[in-house]
Amino acid sequence: FPSHDSQCLINDIYSDSLFSLQYHLLNTGQSGGTAGADINTTPLIGQYRGRGVNVLIVDEGIDYTHPDLSLNFNRLTDKGVSSPTNDAYPLRTGDAHGTFIAGIIGAADNNYGIVGIAPSAQLHGYRLQFFGQRDFVSDLAASFQEAAKYDVANYSLTFNSSFFDSVYNPQATPMLNVIVTGK
Repeated sequence: FPSHDSQCLINDIYSDSLFSLQYHLLNTGQSGGTAGADINTTPLIGQYRGRGVNVLIVDEGIDYTHPDLSLNFNRLTDKGVSSPTNDAYPLRTGDAHGTFIAGIIGAADNNYGIVGIAPSAQLHGYRLQFFGQRDFVSDLAASFQEAAKYDVANYSLTFNSSFFDSVYNPQATPMLNVIVTGK
């Protein structure tokens, strides 16, 4: 575990303006947090940047025009399950979760905003629609087929009602089967 004196070294490596607020990467107690309660990746800074790693982020959409994401986001692999079908950009203004996740994973080391855990990784987006008339189970299964093409796939999914994803909820059975079998 790095000492918190390593903050000086890290600030020399990452000059992104909001890095000091990224308690999940280096928790020095900022914002009232517990010093040291982070994901412990600081020993890898400067050694591992994610170069050559392709990461698929499956979520409600990614604002790939954001300055921290546009350098690492691959628009040629962009996908969505509803119109426009080949676009991972969020359909609704409030769909920012995928953008947050993409930033945590691969925001560029570009002297702006934040920096990701793997700031040189190639980011790819797959927008799932969690609302409307689409068949979520089929869309989820299709996203698993797409995810098999990448080195890493991130699914940070949540549900609108408590315990919907419970194995005891018969309505969730088709979705859970897809997660377990991929079909």
